[in-house]
Amino acid sequence: MNIEDKIEELLLYMACPTYGKPLYTRGSGKWNSVPLTYFDGAYPIFDEFIEHKGGDKECIFTDGSISDLNGPLNITILKKAAQGILGKNNYSDDELMLLRFTAKRPKDVRGKVINFRPIIVENGIGLYNTASTNYEGVRFLLGQHKDGMPFDEISYHSRPSTIDEIRQHTVNVHLAIGTQLYLRYEWRVSLAFDGCPGIMFSSDTVGIRELFRLRDLPPGKMRRSALRNWVKDHFRKKHDDPSATVFVRKHLRGATKFVWNDFRGTIYPPQYDLEKLSGAAS
Repeated sequence: MNIEDKIEELLLYMACPTYGKPLYTRGSGKWNSVPLTYFDGAYPIFDEFIEHKGGDKECIFTDGSISDLNGPLNITILKKAAQGILGKNNYSDDELMLLRFTAKRPKDVRGKVINFRPIIVENGIGLYNTASTNYEGVRFLLGQHKDGMPFDEISYHSRPSTIDEIRQHTVNVHLAIGTQLYLRYEWRVSLAFDGCPGIMFSSDTVGIRELFRLRDLPPGKMRRSALRNWVKDHFRKKHDDPSATVFVRKHLRGATKFVWNDFRGTIYPPQYDLEKLSGAAS
């Protein structure tokens, strides 16, 4: 399956879920159950997307820690549930898994945890069966005593995590950290139907231009606007004095929003490049 077909397939799944019973019974109240919109902007870890970018799965490191991030952890991942990060295969080939990780401050989770930890992460898990369109989702809280130690569940009313669950939580968080670090240096495109959760994938300016060259024409327009891209350092003639030139620094130019096959898209330049422009990169 080519990258265009895979994008459309995933976006159609995100647009038409059938809600099933809660995934787990962790605690009580509506806080634990989450709709599919909770996973908006999921980054697919599929061969088609990684190969489109010209890389392999080794480009996402899984040995990083929270302290490596240039900002709070906030990332959503979409993967095949049957991949089984720890080598287990408890799911069918028809099931997709969504994983969302968000750093939390102690005051954000007051009354929701058994005990506080210095590092707290909200973890959302969604399962989507592509054959039946059945979706189930839940969220809970993970805690870490200090950077580099395992993560275990600390949600109020939750049972103690097993050794295997602690290992799985820790591997999942490290995958999220690695993905967020990777995307900091990547051009990203988000796509979605109006009012539906979407997906986000990485590319570069050439890949984006080629992939969306047949994007929809804006209403009333005869041509498409150029998509967001870098303009290199150059000299430009002055309007009021054609014999004189002015130096123009490297900058971003072009449209950031577009429509492709009825999907609404937004282009995001690499966060690292934006920080370099502002002088804040490290």
